[in-house]
Amino acid sequence: MDDKSTKVGGQQRLTTPDGFVLPLDIRNGLSYLRMRPPTDRELSNPDIPHVELTSDTDWDPSVLDHNWKNGQTLFPTAILRMKNACLILQELLRIIKLLLLLRILN
Repeated sequence: MDDKSTKVGGQQRLTTPDGFVLPLDIRNGLSYLRMRPPTDRELSNPDIPHVELTSDTDWDPSVLDHNWKNGQTLFPTAILRMKNACLILQELLRIIKLLLLLRILN
């Protein structure tokens, strides 16, 4: 499932394991799959594939539960990279100042 809007590079669609592609609509930031009840004629037509979108296994949503611990940061690696980038920029500014000073003295 790629429910990211095409406006930001997503495919905005659901692809089944059988390869069927179902387009998604996005309204107010939420994705929707257009659905309607099938007609009796559609249900009885053997040429129209029946695609299962749900699993027959039990679903336990609690397996996704997570609580942040006190003091735990969201992005420790990103923060470290930002600190390193700041140090590099500070050193670059120091070198530029030295070069400008040398240029003025010459």
